[in-house]
Amino acid sequence: MTSPTRAQIALAFVVLEALAVISWTASAAGAASVVLLVIATLQVVISSAYFMELGAAHPVLRVAGAVIVFFLALLCLGVAGDVALRQ
Repeated sequence: MTSPTRAQIALAFVVLEALAVISWTASAAGAASVVLLVIATLQVVISSAYFMELGAAHPVLRVAGAVIVFFLALLCLGVAGDVALRQ
């Protein structure tokens, strides 16, 4: 994958801003945490693909990013399990 163009970066920025507004509105409306986590996940994917340029990065950096996301997902699953078992 090649580096993103200026138009792609501008579009990614607009999409990130739109997702931030959607997330804020959904949070104010009392949306479920799962919905907000999905929106946050989309923001992370867009940020890493376009602003950090992981698509054009060395494979080792892509693997390191994937490992970080994997461990964050494990952390979120642990928190969700803890909350579910406390009720």
